[in-house]
Formats: sequence, structure tokens, C-alpha cells
Amino acid sequence: MGFTRAFVVGVSVVALTAGCGELTAGAPVRPTASPATETPPPCPPSGFQLREGGANAAMGLRVVQIDLHNCGTEPITLNGYPELTLLDAQGAELKVDVGHGSNGVATVEAFDVPPKPVTVARRSTASASILWRNLVEGGESLRADRVVVTPAPKLEPRRVDGLNIDLGTTRKVGVSPWTLTHVPQTGDGAPHHAENNGWKQRRDLTPAQQAVGEAAATRFRPVLDKLHKNGDITPNSVHKALLAAGAEPDRLFVSPLRASAATDAPPPPGAVIDYRPDDGICVTGSVTETAVDLQVSGPNGEGTCIEAFAH
Repeated sequence: MGFTRAFVVGVSVVALTAGCGELTAGAPVRPTASPATETPPPCPPSGFQLREGGANAAMGLRVVQIDLHNCGTEPITLNGYPELTLLDAQGAELKVDVGHGSNGVATVEAFDVPPKPVTVARRSTASASILWRNLVEGGESLRADRVVVTPAPKLEPRRVDGLNIDLGTTRKVGVSPWTLTHVPQTGDGAPHHAENNGWKQRRDLTPAQQAVGEAAATRFRPVLDKLHKNGDITPNSVHKALLAAGAEPDRLFVSPLRASAATDAPPPPGAVIDYRPDDGICVTGSVTETAVDLQVSGPNGEGTCIEAFAH
């Protein structure tokens, strides 16, 4: 029994990943070209369409996000992982190990959370992401120019063309479960409550963004631990060490610890870290005499990673 619900699947691409299995026998796989404009076409009679989105890459780690946007009138239930099949330029399937979760590619918590049922209401969006490393270590280098995405077992697979999925010689990718990433606002509750308090709320990260943030944090933690062990925790030392660890200069902000507002004592030794490896991703924390703290999150409602002294 076919589905008549309408939705959009957006595929974020810098590189993309391979299939989790065979397509259902006899199921049509219709090519869908990546749109050249930002305005998505209307939902076709079949109920959904594929479109290209964005992606992230860091230190050889590739993450691409798949957005499923419900453009119909009925809710859609997803539970689990999308199925993906990578194709080469001739349309032949590439033999790649596609596993649920991070699949040994990297340690990324957002990929390894257990799947939960996701109800995608009208005009809402769910996302899943794909993770792999671009390495060339001898042997045949793989590149996929097309990918077939099946959002759920009873939903029609579709193909998007014109991609450059640079797997190199790696043969392993991970896939995150579907999560709800956008729900349109339906009201403000108490008068101006959302308006007045929205700045406090951290924006959720997609698995793709979480992976990029955690990749940066993984590089930084050993460097900060070494500084802490040696007692060299001045903002200048922390700044220099993080630049040497690969931080982009125009995205790194290191400042002294704040003084306590309750006393006249000077600020304690240490540094506050605010790094933004990509738009919408925060790697923040501090190095003090007693500890190293580093976290990955989204920005607050004002788009900043570190809150002001007072608001």
C-alpha cells in the first residue's frame, strides 16, 4: 500500500556515502537533479523530492546532512536510519561498508544515540547525517557522483545527481538516526515569553554539526591538558597552543577568566575559550588551576557562544 504523504528530503553534500542494502525489487528509482536555485520545486504527485543542502569537513573528516522536510498535509513517522546507496559516474553501486551510528569512523556521540520514533508534522524537518574520512592509503580511490536515498522502508527511493563524494580508499561510513531539527513556531505562550527569553536557549546541533564540533574538541583537549599539567594557563599561552592545534585564527577567541562580582578580588589565573569551527557551532570552555573544561553546543538565541556578563 503506497504512501500519499508529501515531503521533501534535502541532501547536504560535500561528499556523500554509500548504500545500506538492496533497493526493493521493482521499486522505481527516479533521478532528481540537484536544484540550481534556492526555491524548492512543489511536491510532486509521488509525495516527496530530493534537494541538495550543506555539509562540513574537518581534518579529513566528512559529514553530510540529509534534511527531510514535510511539505504535505499529513504527519510522517520515521524510526531508524535512512538507507543509502552510492553510485559511481556510470550508475554502478559502490561496495562500501555503511553502518548505523559512527561505525568506527570517529567517536561522535550524536551518531551513536539510539533511534527514536520521529513524527515530522507539516512544515517540520527531520535530519540524519553521514560520516566518513577522506583518506588515501594505497589502492583504488572511490568517488560517488550520485546517491540513492530511501528515507523509510515504505517510502520511494530517489536519486540525486551531480555530487562529488570523495571516499578516497576508505570503505566505511556511519549514518546517524533521524532526529527532529525544525518545528515551525505556533505561538508565544505567555505574553512575549519566547521573545524575552529566547536568547537563553541554546540552538540544537545536527549530528553533522556535532561531529565537526567534537572533532575540534578532540584535537584541543590533549593540548589544554598539557598546558594545565605544566601550569601554563595564561590566555596568550592557550591561544598560541590552540592555533598550533589547527584552530582557525579568525574563529578563535581566548580571554581571561572573569572576576567574581561579589568581591573586589582580581580574576583568577586561567583562560576562557570560545571557538567556532563553523557557523552555528560552539566549542567553549575554560582552563583553570583546578580543571580543563571543554563543551560542544549550539549558539544561544542571540547567536553568541559565550554569554555576556549580564543581560
